[in-house]
Amino acid sequence: MPKGESIEQRILANMELQDDGCLLWSGAKNGNGYGSIWFDGKYHSVHRVAYMIMNGDLSSDDVVCHICDTPLCINPDHLYAGTAKTNAMDRSFRLRGGIGERNGSAKLNEGSIKEIIASPAASAYLAKRYGVSASTICRIKRGLLWKHLS
Repeated sequence: MPKGESIEQRILANMELQDDGCLLWSGAKNGNGYGSIWFDGKYHSVHRVAYMIMNGDLSSDDVVCHICDTPLCINPDHLYAGTAKTNAMDRSFRLRGGIGERNGSAKLNEGSIKEIIASPAASAYLAKRYGVSASTICRIKRGLLWKHLS
């Protein structure tokens, strides 16, 4: 950082306005795809820093969540303070994260789920055909698994 350049100036120099209103961070990223900035001897999440510049300090338990679902967005109008629990609930509500085929342990895909839901065949038959348990088939048909497709 050039001598005398503030954190605000560094952030302003590394953001790009998008048509959807997102201000995308164009600097360094962490392994999860979020913007990262070095100051005070360590790396910080840029969206958290941008939120705090506009809204004041946060507790260490607070997380900064995106309403736009864009990890590199640092627009304070697209950010809100929450807890890990509210962030997880929001992720689930918006069907982000490891649902369906994005779940690393999924044995089925969307096509097979749609076939299972539409099939009049017995759960035991479908379980054998798709290589899962009969209880999994029952839970899919009742809308308890793969809820986003039922």
